Amino acid sequence: MKEVDYHSDFHKLVCTTVSDEKVKLLPNLIGCSPHRRTSIFKRPKIARHDEVLFFSRLLKKPVLVLMNEYGLGTQGVTQREKDLHRHIDQQAKEPALSE
Repeated sequence: MKEVDYHSDFHKLVCTTVSDEKVKLLPNLIGCSPHRRTSIFKRPKIARHDEVLFFSRLLKKPVLVLMNEYGLGTQGVTQREKDLHRHIDQQAKEPALSE
């Protein structure tokens, strides 16, 4: 079996979570070029907010987990967008208020 050379921990996460066929289709699914996909795999920090949201849904992982553990979008996502996801994450952790 051939040893796979991953560009980053994020690239490894994607390749071990989704099928090879889906990885090949990512440019069409995201709406980007194959070059852009490879750039994100090599440097996850450059991912834009829409790309981070896409990968969050694809991998079924919270945005903040992808950002904090894999560096996804840490350069390409604005501070306001990061704060929004911190707020959403905090809301999800708080118990629901009963009326």
